[in-house]
Amino acid sequence: MESLRGMSSPTATVVREGQIERVPNSTVVPGDIVELEDGDIVPADIRLIEAINLQTDEMLLTGESLPIAKDASTVLQSEDVPLGDRINMAYVPQRSLD
Repeated sequence: MESLRGMSSPTATVVREGQIERVPNSTVVPGDIVELEDGDIVPADIRLIEAINLQTDEMLLTGESLPIAKDASTVLQSEDVPLGDRINMAYVPQRSLD
């Protein structure tokens, strides 16, 4: 079962030390630059540094049934902004309880 789980584990495209790598989502670490394409699963909670027409499904986080438009250029003026209103961030859609 463990080997089957490993084979179906989602992967992420990251830039590490200037090199583009494909890694299991569970190995994404702070400092990785994550590249997302249409249909990708957000591998970790990330701050957006560049985005073009990006929308994410945050139903499990916020209850919103429609995708949320994201804007990397937005600078939030307060640390008290609710998670659902942080449009310069993208979040993991669900967390494993393993």
